[in-house]
Amino acid sequence: MEVRKFTLVKEENNCWYVVLPEWEGPKDELEMVLGADIMLDILSQGNTVVDVLLSDEPFNHNFELHFLREDANGGWYLFKSEYHELEIWLCEVTKFVFGNLPKIIYASW
Repeated sequence: MEVRKFTLVKEENNCWYVVLPEWEGPKDELEMVLGADIMLDILSQGNTVVDVLLSDEPFNHNFELHFLREDANGGWYLFKSEYHELEIWLCEVTKFVFGNLPKIIYASW
């Protein structure tokens, strides 16, 4: 996959959602939970919107998500940056975006 920009928004309910117009499922499936919300709190630095560049191929990136195991139609990843390390769960929307659960997701914000 080419490098693709994703916008994530923290709504009034303090929940993070990825903006994905091509997603035909319910909005609640776009919510970032189980550590992904904490990762976004870190990346957003107090803002309610954060843009993230993602790819399953290396590019000039700031952090990586390393696949740990599949679980509940999604996968657990290790968020690794220079200053943070955190396990996060990404739902089946990840498979929709990438076509699978990549072994490494390269990312930048």
